[in-house]
Amino acid sequence: MVAPQSSGRVGIADPPLGNLTADPRYGPAGLRDVVIPDPGTVWIEADLNAAEMEIVCHRAGDPSNEDVRRRGSDRHTLNAIRIFRYPDPPADPTKEWLSTSAGKAWRKRVGFTKKIRDVVKNCQYALQYAHGGPDGEGAERAMDRYAVEMNLPRAFLREIGERFLRERGWLTAWKRARWAVAWREKEARTAFGRRRRLLGNRMNIEKEGLNHEVQGTVADICKMLQVALAQAIPGLYMVLQRHDGFYSCVPDTWDDMGTFRAIVEREWIIDGRPLAFGAEYSRISPPSFPSEEPDP
Repeated sequence: MVAPQSSGRVGIADPPLGNLTADPRYGPAGLRDVVIPDPGTVWIEADLNAAEMEIVCHRAGDPSNEDVRRRGSDRHTLNAIRIFRYPDPPADPTKEWLSTSAGKAWRKRVGFTKKIRDVVKNCQYALQYAHGGPDGEGAERAMDRYAVEMNLPRAFLREIGERFLRERGWLTAWKRARWAVAWREKEARTAFGRRRRLLGNRMNIEKEGLNHEVQGTVADICKMLQVALAQAIPGLYMVLQRHDGFYSCVPDTWDDMGTFRAIVEREWIIDGRPLAFGAEYSRISPPSFPSEEPDP
């Protein structure tokens, strides 16, 4: 096991499991199923829901944050409604409601597509870190990277990025405040105090400092959850960490998801205020191979 990223995420070097694609062009699980659980074991995957985005909204003081969390609304859909001026849906746009017949009918009626949601989702993730120029101007250029991938003009993506940032003065103000601290202190700390020394020019120091405060906090959470799970569940051990989630190995006779979920979705105190993450789970079993018939 190695820590390949400065954020502190734990990975596997040989083979580099964290980098294996899930692109379905290469199979049902992309290339990720080239490594499988041993016989007699299963892997439990826990993927925290939008952990980095939740931390940014929490720490930066998004004025709508508590209401969005209480209602369970899908943030990307809410952002798309504001940016593209879609009419409000007849119910809270939670992921569950959007998958109902009423949610599908609303999406079809107003022209809300997965492509539009992906554009807005990319805005959120790209622009919450984007630096731009010395004072943060031009951060919308971070959207250029998606032009080819989404088959959309750069000018259109930049315009969406500008609208996104204009409506989130709290995000820009927070980023500038954290950049200033990183440059002054030449170090950054996660929400739990883990320090990273920062080197290089001013822009790199500011960008890497902000990145550490957010992604490093997620890495801390994932590792502390793995320790707590191993202490609470006999026989459990970590397989790998990937982005905002991780895989745990347990005997195939194990069946206590209640304990597992309670630990993963526990409450954290960040900046003196409670924050908890929902998660999605999957169970990965060794594949069954047909027995070979002896040659006649």
